[in-house]
Amino acid sequence: MRRRCVSCLTTALNCVLAVLILAATPALPAQDAAPLFTLQPTGAVVMAGQSIRLVAEASGNPAPQLSWQFNGGEIADQNGSTLSLNLLATNQSGAYRLQASNALGVAYSDAVLLSILPVYPSILVQPTNVSGFEGDTLLLTVQAMPTPASRLTFSGSRKACRLMMNTPYCLAPDNPTFNC
Repeated sequence: MRRRCVSCLTTALNCVLAVLILAATPALPAQDAAPLFTLQPTGAVVMAGQSIRLVAEASGNPAPQLSWQFNGGEIADQNGSTLSLNLLATNQSGAYRLQASNALGVAYSDAVLLSILPVYPSILVQPTNVSGFEGDTLLLTVQAMPTPASRLTFSGSRKACRLMMNTPYCLAPDNPTFNC
């Protein structure tokens, strides 16, 4: 029984000694490394007017400098791992990637495609036909789901409204009335 306790004590002392050696060993300096992507961005298909975030991450030593690119050209002031794009327009469709660079090299994330689909306005409630006499005020109303770049327009033929002469009149969404 005593022999067994000596063996346990020796094992315990060896474990304590190994822990002390590991604790006393200085950490090795980090090795220099060229940039390497640890997270790739993901492409998307979104509607115009929406927002999106593209995210990519790169490691390296020294820490890499980051720069987002659109169709091969640098995007000004976009130097982080996240690219936020708000109120997207169709001309922002294209290839996006992140460039990471340090003293040891340059790396590029996968180029991802961002497709921005146009949004067309839709008429929810059609205007009704109205009639009147010259000099009368007539009210035409319509309910529409406009897009940010859309305009509400009433137009008519010479028979229906002589003064319009087939010329469209633009109406503000907050005041969709037209006097003919």
